[in-house]
Amino acid sequence: ERLFAVAIGSPETRWAVAERLEAAGCRAQTIVAPSAIVIGSARVAPGALIAHHALINADASDLLIEFA
Repeated sequence: ERLFAVAIGSPETRWAVAERLEAAGCRAQTIVAPSAIVIGSARVAPGALIAHHALINADASDLLIEFA
């Protein structure tokens, strides 16, 4: 199994790279910092990066936020 994480600042470029890697059979790796707190009922999307000291609350689900 080949896993990947994309750390590119540009959302358009990040999506393009992720799509190419997925098309090549790779799977997005979810990364959760050791100091982050993720409540058990939260749903974290594949490829998410949960940073240090983040709190993901109960019943949270994956969201796509687009910036203009």
